[in-house]
Amino acid sequence: MNNKPFSVAWELTRKCNSQCIYCGSNADSRLNDELDLDSSLDLIKKLSKLEIKVINILGGEVFLRENWFTILKEIKENGMEIFLITNCTILNKDIITKLKIIDPLNISVSLDGNEKCHDKVRKGAKFKIVLKNIDWLLKEGFNVSIISTIIQQNYSFQSLDDLYNLISSRNIFSWRIQVGYFEGRMKKEFLLSPEEIYDLCNYISKKNENKFIISVGDSMGYFSKADKNIRLNRWFGCTAGLTHFSISYNGDIKGCLALPNRYVEGNIKTHDLLKLWNSKKSFPYNRCFDISLLKGKCKTCKFNKTCRGGCKSFNSCNGGIFNNSFCNLAIENEK
Repeated sequence: MNNKPFSVAWELTRKCNSQCIYCGSNADSRLNDELDLDSSLDLIKKLSKLEIKVINILGGEVFLRENWFTILKEIKENGMEIFLITNCTILNKDIITKLKIIDPLNISVSLDGNEKCHDKVRKGAKFKIVLKNIDWLLKEGFNVSIISTIIQQNYSFQSLDDLYNLISSRNIFSWRIQVGYFEGRMKKEFLLSPEEIYDLCNYISKKNENKFIISVGDSMGYFSKADKNIRLNRWFGCTAGLTHFSISYNGDIKGCLALPNRYVEGNIKTHDLLKLWNSKKSFPYNRCFDISLLKGKCKTCKFNKTCRGGCKSFNSCNGGIFNNSFCNLAIENEK
């Protein structure tokens, strides 16, 4: 394996000031095994040697890590770009000043519907505070994107209509809608049903008919009639371990942060990152993929070579990584 990865997702901390009911990381307070500053700076040098282009920085809440600015500044000084994800509740002048020095390509903020629906699922991240700080970031000239995570408790097209109007009236860079995964604090009964996800994708498709505003997370869609209006590009399968990988707060290496811990490939403190990436044995679920591994309706689907079963992380909490029981196309074929 000699291909260079394009991007990395780095969970900088699990310390968080919010208690979102669907949090897959179960983020709450700092854990004793969080990477220290020296290990973090060493990791950046290794990522630079891998010729990583973009690092997605997330938490927890990134700004609660005491040395977040030192780490992000080092990333930029090593020639890599930054996408930043924040709950946008603790913004202040000092953070704004430091962000201008770092100059991230994009700052993504979670808004999970209108005020009623958002506050129902994102405990400790009040809608009014988040919206006020989004407007502050926009005023300061940052590219701001919105991420909405939908579960049973905030599954409301009226709520999404309200959020659509709010976003449309602002200079928001992009809006992504995704569904919650069954892990961490997220309970199985919070999951949307396959039919609800299908209806949600059709809702997004209709919203995008005149102007493409909303995109979707990797766990939704796949070759249904709505797909051309919910993705800027055709779905070509999960990229975990192919062009992308992830670093957990403690240095664990996975293809995707949302995959369960049984898919940890190693840890940066005990494994050589370059050797791990270049090893043929790493990330076997994608690098050694064959359609014979597929289960259920994915096994006989005419798109199985391209789709490869959809999102491995979402599948992992719903019966196995090679069986997408929430596929839109499968539902459409039954109608």
